Amino acid sequence: MAKENDRFALLNELFKENNTSDYSTALKYADEFYNLAMAKGDSVRIVQGGRMRAFTLMDLGKNEEVVSELNYILGITKRNQNKYPELKTQIKFILNNAGIANMYLGNYDKALDLHYQSLLIREEEGDKKSMRTAINNIGLVFYNLKDYERAIQNYLRAVTISKEINDLNGLERIYINLGLCYNQLNKFDEAIKFFNEGFKICNQNCDENIVKEGLEGLGFAYQANHQLFLAKENFIKSLEISKKQNDNRYASENLLALSKIEIELKNEDQAKKYLDEAEVLAVKSHLAELKLAIYKELADYYGRKNNYKSSLFYQNKYAQFKDSIFNDKLIKNLTKVQSNYDQRENLKTIAEKDRFVALQKEIITKTQRQYIFIIAITCLIASLTAVLFYFTRRQQKINQELSRAKNKIEEQNDRLESYNKELEVRVEERTNDLNLSNKALRQVNDELDNFIYKTSHDIRGPLATLKGMSNVALMDVKDELAISYLKKLDVTADRMNTILTRLMIVNQINSSVLMPSKIDFKEILDEIFAFERKKGLPSRFQINCDIAQDCSIVSDASLVRIILENLIDNAIKFHNTSDRLDPFAKIHVFRDQTGVKVTVEDNGIGMGSKEGKDVFKMFMRASERSEIGGIGLYLAKLATEKIGGEVKLVYSDSKGSMFELTFPSDLNDVIKNRTMSEQKLAELRQNQISPNPTSRSTVI
Repeated sequence: MAKENDRFALLNELFKENNTSDYSTALKYADEFYNLAMAKGDSVRIVQGGRMRAFTLMDLGKNEEVVSELNYILGITKRNQNKYPELKTQIKFILNNAGIANMYLGNYDKALDLHYQSLLIREEEGDKKSMRTAINNIGLVFYNLKDYERAIQNYLRAVTISKEINDLNGLERIYINLGLCYNQLNKFDEAIKFFNEGFKICNQNCDENIVKEGLEGLGFAYQANHQLFLAKENFIKSLEISKKQNDNRYASENLLALSKIEIELKNEDQAKKYLDEAEVLAVKSHLAELKLAIYKELADYYGRKNNYKSSLFYQNKYAQFKDSIFNDKLIKNLTKVQSNYDQRENLKTIAEKDRFVALQKEIITKTQRQYIFIIAITCLIASLTAVLFYFTRRQQKINQELSRAKNKIEEQNDRLESYNKELEVRVEERTNDLNLSNKALRQVNDELDNFIYKTSHDIRGPLATLKGMSNVALMDVKDELAISYLKKLDVTADRMNTILTRLMIVNQINSSVLMPSKIDFKEILDEIFAFERKKGLPSRFQINCDIAQDCSIVSDASLVRIILENLIDNAIKFHNTSDRLDPFAKIHVFRDQTGVKVTVEDNGIGMGSKEGKDVFKMFMRASERSEIGGIGLYLAKLATEKIGGEVKLVYSDSKGSMFELTFPSDLNDVIKNRTMSEQKLAELRQNQISPNPTSRSTVI
């Protein structure tokens, strides 16, 4: 079973590696994953493998196969969702992918219905991020139906949700979609603005699909503004990416656009070549909208050439194909789908209004009761006034009435004292509950640290066995494919071993007892440099160190070494590989009024502002070079805080990065201050637990 799980995991990783560049190879691994799941009768993995195949088939333009595959696994998912709850969460994704494939095939009513089904599931779950995806895809269907105003409404709604949840991931795609809509509405300046906003969000790390779509959109905008050569340049760049990805849809769109530009530039022969190539791709991938546009252009081309027979042939194909797509049945189905969703929204609004009316009635009832109470109090006050006036006229009864009033006041004081005691008991109970919760939390944290340590330690044995078996197999196996798999397993085992070591260091830092001693920065840095050179430095990499005088401090030597080692290792790992630069790391140790500072500067690849904000978080990966999960900088941060210091990222961009460390001069002072703070906190908790003496007021 473990062997089978490893094979599934390996095939999944190989699929992911090839799915953005080599679709044919990705499909091969998806097929192997799917067939293995079918052989084992594993419903969960059959669905996973089916989705993998559908992703790649869609990228290859085989949308009819995509629809068939997704309909099959959707049936499996619905039949087994109660038995395997993890399948239930897959339904909305399968509906979404099926909607996209049907849209490419021109089945717009079916596509819209599937996307609305997916949206309703996401709304029930309350996951706004997931809702944003469905709303964006609904906008895409309306875009293909040429209902650009409604498409824009959905896109803007998706933008609003992104800002509400403060999640900008994927926002660049929505901006690109908005730009495409404004292109169709002939608002080309608005379109260019949204395209540039989209590229600005992802900057140099844009996904190839985003670049491909944005360049095509810019091409249309520039073409409409009669900037033909600038438009042609963008279309050609988009076409290159499309062909590289085997994306027939975008390749056809770019070829069609280039043909129109060549016609405008009077290059009829080149235009015809573009149209012929576009027609082959559109027919091959069953791209309904593109076939319509290409047939129309070919009819016009042959008309200009006075080849009326060919022109009539393409005019007939255009008319017949258009009638097969935009027929009365389609319009009725679209109206029905939209009406069903709107009706659900209206019913939801009516229910909310009913609840609001009921709440208003409840408020009115409470207000009426308050008025009655106020009137009763007013009547009571008036009665008391009359009684007091009566008592002033009857002096002989004053003492008796005063005594009666005094008795009432004493009774009220007794009640107040009882209330105070009850309140103190409740405060004591809440305080005890809070102390128990804090104790339980500390116990859970201790158990978590212990779990991480034991788990890391226990996994090392199987990892060593796995690595040993891989090495033995590498010596015996001759098949090249098996050797490549075994090498990848060996590399993966090394990476996992490194991650486990780092996790054990996290536990070591959390549970370590601080041992103050005099720190010699030169000695520690020399040991780190020797260790890095032993591991092997990149070509031409230089390490420079500048230690000012009077930089001695008292701190924990092991933690100081962990901090400096991880920062220097980070500078080496993310060095600049350009042949035009000599990579380096500069370490500067100096003293200022706050203590001793250390800066670690490099000219590496840097990171964006978005990654820089979370760079010290565990498992934060700012680059694909981070092969061990982004733990190094987290260790540096954790160890620095343990000894009372501070570490921060001064800057990081394409020219390099700089980290700054501040060490306190004496760790003994830090330990002393922490001890005093803990004692004060303990005293405060003790005071909160001790009951306060009750006060009794007396009115005479």
